[in-house]
Amino acid sequence: MRTKFLVALFAVFCLWSCQDWGEMDPPAGNQQKPTLKELASYTFDDLGSDVSIGVYQGGKAPKLVVDKQLEVVLELDGGYVSYSNPLQFYTLQEAASLTGWVKLNESDEDTPIFCFSDETGSKKLMFTANSDLYYNEEKLNTNSLLLTAGEWHWFSVAVKPDSYAIYIDGVAVDGTITNDESVATVSRAVASGEVMNFMTEASKLYFGYGSKEKPVKMWIDEVSVYKNLITDKEIAKPELPDVDNPDEGGGEETLTPVYFNDFEGNNEGCTIKGDGRFIDEGDVWGKVYQNGGGAQRTHYLLLPEDALSHSVESKAMTIGVWVNAKNTAESYNFAPLFMAYGAAPSGNANTWPMFACQYRGLLQVNCAGWSNFANEQNVAGVNTEYNEMAGLDWLADDEWHYYSVVLTETNAKVYFDGEIKNEWNVSGVGDGNVIAGLFSNGADLKYICLGGNQAWDWADNDAAFMFDDIAIYNQALTTEQIKSIIDTKKSEDSSNILSEAVAYYPLAGTYENIVNHLSTATGKCNGTGLNPEFVDETVRGSVLHLFGNAVNNESYVEMQNPLNGEENLEGTTISVWINRLDDAWLFDGIWAFYDTDNSDGIDGRLYFAPNAYLGFNATGGIFDVNLPDTNRGGVVTGAISPNTWVLTTIVLSGGTGFEIYLNGELKYNQDNPNNWIGDLTASTFDYGHVMNLIRSCEKFYLGYGSWWGSPNIYISDLSIFNRTLTASEVVELYEITKK
Repeated sequence: MRTKFLVALFAVFCLWSCQDWGEMDPPAGNQQKPTLKELASYTFDDLGSDVSIGVYQGGKAPKLVVDKQLEVVLELDGGYVSYSNPLQFYTLQEAASLTGWVKLNESDEDTPIFCFSDETGSKKLMFTANSDLYYNEEKLNTNSLLLTAGEWHWFSVAVKPDSYAIYIDGVAVDGTITNDESVATVSRAVASGEVMNFMTEASKLYFGYGSKEKPVKMWIDEVSVYKNLITDKEIAKPELPDVDNPDEGGGEETLTPVYFNDFEGNNEGCTIKGDGRFIDEGDVWGKVYQNGGGAQRTHYLLLPEDALSHSVESKAMTIGVWVNAKNTAESYNFAPLFMAYGAAPSGNANTWPMFACQYRGLLQVNCAGWSNFANEQNVAGVNTEYNEMAGLDWLADDEWHYYSVVLTETNAKVYFDGEIKNEWNVSGVGDGNVIAGLFSNGADLKYICLGGNQAWDWADNDAAFMFDDIAIYNQALTTEQIKSIIDTKKSEDSSNILSEAVAYYPLAGTYENIVNHLSTATGKCNGTGLNPEFVDETVRGSVLHLFGNAVNNESYVEMQNPLNGEENLEGTTISVWINRLDDAWLFDGIWAFYDTDNSDGIDGRLYFAPNAYLGFNATGGIFDVNLPDTNRGGVVTGAISPNTWVLTTIVLSGGTGFEIYLNGELKYNQDNPNNWIGDLTASTFDYGHVMNLIRSCEKFYLGYGSWWGSPNIYISDLSIFNRTLTASEVVELYEITKK
């Protein structure tokens, strides 16, 4: 999305003119009409550098797609995007206004279109698909209109100090903007100016976020944010081009190849030459093609002969494929990656017509005209070769990488992982400058090879690369579209255990829960305690500092318990990085589930402290594991050393008991508690009472909830799961969150 900010952001406020900073319209007494000013335009040609992306549980990552009427648009299917609020720090005299396009896959009155929010998410102004404005969950307007699904609607919203106007497709729904540009509405009263002022105080502007439940699938485009009051010109519904069959419910994805093979059905019209085979890589990759290696023009996958024949009219082409070199045993400095000819090699040599995409990032076309993509045609003035010899082997890490090449009549680009690595401009006419034959005569390139079959008689071996998701498009994909392919693939990757967390707080400068932004957290203190502070730390960057203090003077964070009311909860895992800043505070709670409300017959506390001390005192029983009080039979474990980062992971099962892991290593469990004080024994205690308490608690705390105070610690990357993690998953969590 290309966000066209028409003024600078606060981060560079020192460069603003005094007319922009805190800009205010002339006072009404001067009889000067406040000036309408567009502050930001979200055209969604790309996602922009200032975007933040989030996903509701069960949702998909946002992406850009092509719509037949509005071209490139933003698609949200349980995902959302946010930007810095362009209205922030402005002083508004008259109004704040927004306009834009929205289309729903199905009608749903609760689906949020846009939402202004403060940093914590505790205050919000949200506009929904029922044409409703909500301020902190209070509906402001009286009249509503549920947007019909499957068609584009133009929304116009104006907020004045004491009134609101909402238009859909140029027609007033609630309130009106009259000729003298005043807003009249019978909306519910809110403190004068409060809502409009909040629009300038909010730090974030979201699209597709604000509701408690995952919204329906929708598309958004061409949103404008204005300072002051929009006029008839902005309210009027813009004309859309007529199409025979507008997309039902949404855009047609840009990512629609003319040829695609994910190898799940093995060859699917392809022919293996040499020693290649289809193997199962598991997880997001599934079946992939494993090429053979170690010979010339011998090992490759032959694709259908018409795969390159679809660009006659479009005069453009994109080829993309995932590549992995982890199974290669030989050097592949000059290996062919994707090659095409008129026929099979003869006498261990190829001839023209020819199209060559080399692993090292170079190209060659010789089909009804030719280009070798010379140094002088490269926009950088020189071709860069990406191989081991140059110290630039892009496959050296044995991970999956996305290769793509984009061609038009006068331009060619090679991408690795969505980044341009070589780009050439050609004139389109004359020797060495012709790409267009690849489009006009693409049907002549019938012998299309993935993974091998080097050009001419060059002595470069076929490489034992793995391939997945080979795609050919008859259009020139943009950088953002290529990145969208990559992001979509990664969003399907379930190998990251954090994707299963029901709450994940990085605690890196904010209390944001990136799994569910509606799950709020607040830093607090009791008595003489200090509010927690975010600080910069040398190992983990921005982290949260909880200040050590005694009971009733805690420095703590209050969070919504993501497991509250989960009736079928059988186990949970709580994991958080801590750094003890001294050797005190052994009893004081790092975290706790703490419930003082006995209305459901359950109350009590479950907490974990720096002595690797797990305590439970609640309805159903009592136990202490590693209680630091030696006078009561406890022990000082020394398990969590001060002045070093340690990942503490507690796994709790209602059926079997507990496990305490430190840096991915199991230290204590019900069979080896080290020190147990409480009811029964560690192996016979009924841990179902622990699950009952966790379900009952409305709040989860950092630094509060034990019988003692708050520890003096740095804290980072809190994750909570609604199931027990296995030992290997705990190790994985350690590996992916360590720094």
